[in-house]
Amino acid sequence: MGHVGPGPGITPPVTSLSDARHVFHDVFAGLGKDYQTEFGRLLDPANGRADILPGGAPNRYGSGFSVGFSGTPSMLFHGRYDGTFKDLSVIAHEGGHASTASS
Repeated sequence: MGHVGPGPGITPPVTSLSDARHVFHDVFAGLGKDYQTEFGRLLDPANGRADILPGGAPNRYGSGFSVGFSGTPSMLFHGRYDGTFKDLSVIAHEGGHASTASS
């Protein structure tokens, strides 16, 4: 397998966490208002349901996971957010678990 990633001279985009919230809101519109609203609640800092650390920290797990059970507030963890496509993908995937677990 050859080179994986952007070609020479191409800089991949970096998305701030604040901008990511808007991206997810727009992208998930097609999944229905209920899903879009629940995902927004998950990522709203005022709700304390997402532990996402920009830049990470020493000895902190660097990827993500979700925790939740039906009828209880679910949570999302992402140990190192750098704004990459991979970070967005992990939050979308794990956030999907968390969003549906709360329903």
